[in-house]
Amino acid sequence: MARFLWIAAVCAVIVAGAREARAEDGFIVCNRTNLTVVFAKALNVSDKAKKEPNRVVSEGWFTLAPSACTNAYPGKLKYRYYLIYAEARASNRKWTGEFSVCVEDKNFTLSGDLCKGNRNSRKFIQVDTGDFNTYTYDLQ
Repeated sequence: MARFLWIAAVCAVIVAGAREARAEDGFIVCNRTNLTVVFAKALNVSDKAKKEPNRVVSEGWFTLAPSACTNAYPGKLKYRYYLIYAEARASNRKWTGEFSVCVEDKNFTLSGDLCKGNRNSRKFIQVDTGDFNTYTYDLQ
C-alpha cells in the first residue's frame, strides 16, 4: 500500500508539473532576415465574455538583430490572437496587417481602444495562435 501511495504521489507531481508554464512557452518573434528589425506588439485584453469594449495594450519598439528571436510574451499564452507590426528601417521593409493600433515614435506603452482619428498608428498583423501554449512568429 505504501508503494502505491508513493507512486501515486510521484504521478501527481509529474501531472502538476506538466500544467505549469515551461521556460520556452510564450509568443516568440524571430527575425529570419539579414536585416535589423524593430517591432511593436499589441493585445486586446478586454473580456469578451463580459462584453467589455476593446482595450488594446500596445508596446514598442523592440530591436531584433538578424537571425535572432525574442520571447515577446513569456509564459503560457493567455490569448488566441496577438498583434505585431515590424519594420526594417534601413531598407524600408514593413510587416503590416489590417488592425490599426496606436504607436509612438519612441519607446511606448499605450492602453485604450483601437487607434482612431489623427493618432499615430500602424497596421498590425493579427496572429492566430490557436490553443497552443507557445507560438513562434517568423518575420521573413
